[in-house]
Amino acid sequence: MPWPEQVIASWAHLNRIAAELAKVGKGLPAYLCRGQSDATWDLRPALLRLFPTGITRLEALAVEKRAVEGFMAQAHLHLPSAWLPPPMPPAGLGEWWALMQHYSAPTRLLDWTYSLFASAYFAVTSHWDRDAAIYIVQGRRLGDAMNNRYGTQVTFRNEEF
Repeated sequence: MPWPEQVIASWAHLNRIAAELAKVGKGLPAYLCRGQSDATWDLRPALLRLFPTGITRLEALAVEKRAVEGFMAQAHLHLPSAWLPPPMPPAGLGEWWALMQHYSAPTRLLDWTYSLFASAYFAVTSHWDRDAAIYIVQGRRLGDAMNNRYGTQVTFRNEEF
């Protein structure tokens, strides 16, 4: 099923959408948002957008492994040690992916936020010559889908994930 689309035509319109989203649920926000500066991009991580068509899963994993190992080998030269994942117990890939993502390295992660306004910022901060996109998903339904697909023990150490 394709994503239902809505064109946000003004700042006031964005504020009305934010007000509607804020009414749903109690506690943590019920929605996760992602802004992309190009509406033609698929909802795919930057790393996958870099791969040529036809690359196999094993080839992609090998490229990712080399990128992570290279980042891990060089990070201590450029970042304060307090910012690096702790050596003991050894950090999982998820911690390294998050650090790489923070420094704009392409990873398999997609950035999501609870803030519609933060996602709007990332949607319009570059590529002024194109339409942007903001994706909004229900966190609970996403969690249910992840549990159905991967089980309740989804972690960054889960190879299938």
